[in-house]
Amino acid sequence: MKLQLDELLSQLGNPGKYQKVIFMLIALNYLPVVFSHVIMAFIGSTPKHQCYSKSFESKQDSQQMTSGNLIDNSSMTANQSFIVDKRLNKCRAEYFFQSEQNVSVVCGVGGAGKINYNKEPRETTIVTEWNLVCDIGYLSSLANTIFYVGVMLGSIFFGHIADKFGRRLVMLLTLFMSIFVGVGIAFAPWYWLFVALRFIQGILIQGLHTSSCTLAMELFLPKYWSHAGVLLECFWGFGVMLLPALAYLIQDWRYLQLATCLPSILAFGYIWFATSFGYYGLTWKLTELAGNKYLNFFIGGAVEFVAYILVLPVTK
Repeated sequence: MKLQLDELLSQLGNPGKYQKVIFMLIALNYLPVVFSHVIMAFIGSTPKHQCYSKSFESKQDSQQMTSGNLIDNSSMTANQSFIVDKRLNKCRAEYFFQSEQNVSVVCGVGGAGKINYNKEPRETTIVTEWNLVCDIGYLSSLANTIFYVGVMLGSIFFGHIADKFGRRLVMLLTLFMSIFVGVGIAFAPWYWLFVALRFIQGILIQGLHTSSCTLAMELFLPKYWSHAGVLLECFWGFGVMLLPALAYLIQDWRYLQLATCLPSILAFGYIWFATSFGYYGLTWKLTELAGNKYLNFFIGGAVEFVAYILVLPVTK
């Protein structure tokens, strides 16, 4: 008689050490998930900024600079008037001259002005790198919106895939692929490639989220699900707490992106270690068994060879 999973877990009794350890390892997947969801708060933030014109800004005192030096196509002649005041706003700069004439400079696409960001010297975001301000200031929010479109599609797509092929496969596949996509995001040379990769990451990260959550919950009987769910959300909260610390230490958005995706490689190191440790441990110790070490090693290889052949009928 085939036992259902809940019946088997009921016979085993209270959750044991193995279930708790596996639960904790699966719950660690919540860290790359939460990082992907909230990282735009840092890498997509818009620092305080001002519009200015290089032509009107002197390396020395601006009031000592003549209008002839300020702008090439000005109708004013050199030494006719000096800058007496200037107003630098987010997307427009106004320069006032002694002759009561003034010039307005606009920043943004097609504008002649430049943007000066009030930030730490080592701080960079996608906004400061690609100047996503003024008339294209919405692009930072657009990138986040497209990410969540990917999250929605990932929830639908990987839900069906997990039901058909198994949640473990989906969890490992999405974790592995999200590492490569995350690295690609960190090296994206232009905005629209960044957006496309964030969209793909949204799809993958939701597959990782749903499969990890379901796998973790299925380790326990339904009466423990509320406790397991709360513990999973604790990992989410821990990830939210950890990210600002990383962002404070790593203020370059590209390095921060790498710092939040590359640690997932450790999970594959654990998988390799857990599955290979027993095999290599036995193989390396064959020469220490009683008897002829050469014969022992040969017999060990022969057993392995026969086992590979015998497993073929089972896989059909």
